[in-house]
Amino acid sequence: MGTAHQPPMTTNAQRLQDFVHFVQDKLKGDEKGESQIFLDKFFRAFGHEGAVEAGAVYEERIKKGSKAGKTGYADLVWKPRVLIEMKKRGTDLAKHYSQAFDYWQRAVPDRPRYVLLCNFDEFWVYDFDTQIDTPIDMVALKQLPDRVAVFGFMEVTERKSVFGNNQVEVTEKAAGRMGELYAMLRDRLLRQGLPPSPLAPLPGGAGNRKAPSPQGEGVGDEGRAALTAQRFVLQSVLAMFAEDRALLPDSLFVQSVQDCLGGESSYDVLGNLFSAMNSPGMTPAGRFKGVDYFNGGLFAHIDPIDLTQPELKLLEVAALENWSKVRPAIFGSIFESAIDAKTRHAHGIHYTAEADIMKIVRPTISRYWEERIDQASTIGELNALQLELQNYRVLDPACGSGNFLYIAYQELKQIEQKLLDKIAERRKSPREQLQMGFVTPNQFFGIDNNPFAVELARVTLMIARKVAIDRLGLQDYEPALPLDTLDQNIVCKDALFTEWPKADAIIGNPPFLGGKHMRINLGDNYIDRVFKRFPDVKDSVDFCAYWFRLAHDHIGQDGRAGLVGTNSVSQGKSRLAALDYVAHNQGVIHEAISSQPWSGEANVHVSIVNWRKQPSSPNPFSHGEKGDKTRDSELGKILPDISELAGIQRRIPEALLLKARELREKQTPAEEILWQCLRSRRLEGIKFRRQHNIGQFIADFYCHEARLVIELDGRIHDDQKEHDEDRDLWMQSNGFTVLRFKNEAILNHLETVLATILQATLTPSPSPAGEGDNSELPSPRGRRVGDEGQYYLDNKPVPFINSALTAETDVSQSKRLQANRNQCFQGVIPVGKGFLISEEQVNSWIQADSKNKDVLKHFSMGANLAQEPDGLPDRWIIDFNDLSIEEASIYELPFNHVKTVVKPERENNRREVTRINWWKYGEKRPAMRKVIKALSCYLTVPRVSKWAIFIFVPLEWLPGDKSVVLGTDDFYIFGMLISDVHRTWMHAQKSTLEDRIAYTHNTCFETFPFPQTPSAKIVQQIRAKALELHQYRSDQMQQKQWGITKLYNAYFAEPASQLYKLHKQLDAIVLQAYSFAPTDDLLEKLLELNHAIAAKEQRGDRVIGPWDPTQSA
Repeated sequence: MGTAHQPPMTTNAQRLQDFVHFVQDKLKGDEKGESQIFLDKFFRAFGHEGAVEAGAVYEERIKKGSKAGKTGYADLVWKPRVLIEMKKRGTDLAKHYSQAFDYWQRAVPDRPRYVLLCNFDEFWVYDFDTQIDTPIDMVALKQLPDRVAVFGFMEVTERKSVFGNNQVEVTEKAAGRMGELYAMLRDRLLRQGLPPSPLAPLPGGAGNRKAPSPQGEGVGDEGRAALTAQRFVLQSVLAMFAEDRALLPDSLFVQSVQDCLGGESSYDVLGNLFSAMNSPGMTPAGRFKGVDYFNGGLFAHIDPIDLTQPELKLLEVAALENWSKVRPAIFGSIFESAIDAKTRHAHGIHYTAEADIMKIVRPTISRYWEERIDQASTIGELNALQLELQNYRVLDPACGSGNFLYIAYQELKQIEQKLLDKIAERRKSPREQLQMGFVTPNQFFGIDNNPFAVELARVTLMIARKVAIDRLGLQDYEPALPLDTLDQNIVCKDALFTEWPKADAIIGNPPFLGGKHMRINLGDNYIDRVFKRFPDVKDSVDFCAYWFRLAHDHIGQDGRAGLVGTNSVSQGKSRLAALDYVAHNQGVIHEAISSQPWSGEANVHVSIVNWRKQPSSPNPFSHGEKGDKTRDSELGKILPDISELAGIQRRIPEALLLKARELREKQTPAEEILWQCLRSRRLEGIKFRRQHNIGQFIADFYCHEARLVIELDGRIHDDQKEHDEDRDLWMQSNGFTVLRFKNEAILNHLETVLATILQATLTPSPSPAGEGDNSELPSPRGRRVGDEGQYYLDNKPVPFINSALTAETDVSQSKRLQANRNQCFQGVIPVGKGFLISEEQVNSWIQADSKNKDVLKHFSMGANLAQEPDGLPDRWIIDFNDLSIEEASIYELPFNHVKTVVKPERENNRREVTRINWWKYGEKRPAMRKVIKALSCYLTVPRVSKWAIFIFVPLEWLPGDKSVVLGTDDFYIFGMLISDVHRTWMHAQKSTLEDRIAYTHNTCFETFPFPQTPSAKIVQQIRAKALELHQYRSDQMQQKQWGITKLYNAYFAEPASQLYKLHKQLDAIVLQAYSFAPTDDLLEKLLELNHAIAAKEQRGDRVIGPWDPTQSA
């Protein structure tokens, strides 16, 4: 029915009131039967024609979103506005925020901004981007018409929502003011000077600096002023928090500050208040009657201070904030950044969002415990878990102000309640078992080399206990006072040079510092100590990589870790030091974010990595170093002899025997690697045979004791699917276990493969047809068979995650090929801005002396290659190449310019050859110049760009260090490098700078395997199509005056465009050159080819590199 003749809609308020009455009168609050009715009416109340009509989806599938790793179903998802999860009437919504958070996190792309939890009587509104465990507002059903401003995101035309519990805003105000007070107080105390203090400063010391003495000796006046101000401010913070959380008598601190503003001295008033908070027992009478004993270490030393009126006024304004709404997880970071006014005004205040911290805490800690609780069914199992939980230890070895530890504590308290609820449910009795003990802050440990941050972390964790008690309603079960003393838990030390406390889980955010900047920022002595501490790390790597290594070494079997690192931990040298080290030492990455901007710091992209250490499995066929002959003998008695099942060997056709012998002699690279491991008895002495005849079939590898057959796929003699299925069926029906691995798994996940094989020997029974072993260890693809839900990459379920943080074939083990060496180069590095000149200078100097043009060249860098038509350079440069000083001085004007401008810069250069040869470039690239000199043009690509597209440029252009040069003018090679085959390889090998591609010659090019046997016809077809594509691109760039990046942005993904069509045509021909099928896994095929070429080079056989394969190299 049309809407044109309907009466006008009523106002939102009236519709909402009608909705409230409908729910109260008509619905019983049944989650299963009435949720969709409720939600449809809810949408209509805001003026929509219905939920579906508005674009919302009921029962939205969230892949692997349930606790069991299976597909979950969110009740309603309306992207990008809101996700709504319904619960039956009377449900305690606080117990379901974790599920809602997981659904929200997995609801990508276009993740909804808000989440609603509803039990038919109340709405809890979450904005997980700002605060996680606490709703930003809570609205009872009957209040809905009067609280409509909360639901601006539900309107037909979205409006800004107004929330009543935005704790981030409160925290920013409170922390900012206390940061200002600290800076003001510190500076005044330093100006006025401090008398020697009888009270101890904060313990510890940072890095390789001398630690302060207990009497404050060795820290100097500035240090003592900072320590005194710091202690006073943090004592005030804890007092204000305690006041608004009912740990101090109502308004006691605010009134004390106001009394000081009225004329009393804060030296007496606040000093005595802090003393009362440190006195055992309850203060019985007087001004501070009712003040309980706080303890906690913070009040062990009190320095009374007589505050000035401006300082008192700032403290009063801070104290009047509602400190019960201050979020400790972000308070410390904001407080620290607020101290430095210059930093605050220049860069704004940055803090790590709680939702980002949860990307570590939930995968590494929360889900681990939730799964164990869900799997436990008996009282005995649950009690054992409770005891284990109370002894579970969490470490942050770069704890800063304690935000990760705070979130982890709150999550474990939530888990504790889940466990206790389940125990109470099983016992069908009240929760008296709570008296057995609690999860406490004493189970949490931190290390940091910043004394101020360490003390902040201690205070943050002290506060955490009271927050959890209030949030979870534990006032009748768990005392909030006295506070825990955490001086031994959170320590001021250098994590790289101190022993870490024992921990079951390690989490955190190690410092972001690139390898190239470490020596400048940390000093030569410190870096030398680091290199000595980590002798296996041969190169300068990002600083955080060392934390990854130490964390993995420190966790025990089945231990877990989650760290944030620069996104280079999955690339290049830092990857070798960090994630490769984890993967090669029993580590399995189960959840990761490959790259994202980091909320805690401006202009930083990070990777978030969660992993576990696999437990080792004992070998059932060995006892100590010698095999268990008794076990082997008894197995032989139980199992029939192989000849009874396989038939007599002489019945095998002679051709098959010859084939087996041939295959033993000609192993693929994957077979050779696996055989070396099996032959060397790496699997604790288990004996294997290779290319073994069983019945009428040949097994790649065979273990008689375990009756285990191992097959490697992707080989010429195994590519017939029907033959494979017949063989597997016969093997399994006759009592053999069959494991199948892809060659890629052997090349890149060898430790995982060996663990799977070892586990298969534990239970030597037939596998389901076609599936191989169903053990709990990872399969050849780096995952647990039947356990796909345990792996998430960028919030999407994947079968495995490699150390490059992808779910693709891992090409990091590819070899640098000799055939590709000395063909690809980085451009010149002038070392001196004075070499760059304007076009006006060029014209003027050539007009003055025509020979000057010999040393004046277009200077090609990454920006012009990406942005200008045909990559035309927008700058000029003086280039004397390798001329002697006498030869260079012939070009008088350019030479004098360099002498005047460049030479003074070079005089301070630490490199002697660069300082002496001031008219020459720092890196002249003679090998590059020699290669391109004989060409008509050369190929180049920006080192960092969005597309990394090669273009041809004239020889007259001098390539700079922001470009990569390939010494060829052959359109066949050009066609190969702009094809999908090379793009796929490049993306797997690339480094990244934020979200752009960094094309590196040693990984992207020197490892790339060119086709080895293309026909002359195919080579010519590639050359012709590449030339056609080049001419099209050049024409378009000139017509539109676009650069190559803009051209590809506009047309590369448009199927109707000529650019798209030409690329697809080229890609099809290139696949033919490799004899690849369109359905092949390109990376797997290329990696196998890479290893095959490398093996040929080692043997001295002829291979094909970046040249015309129909011609000699």
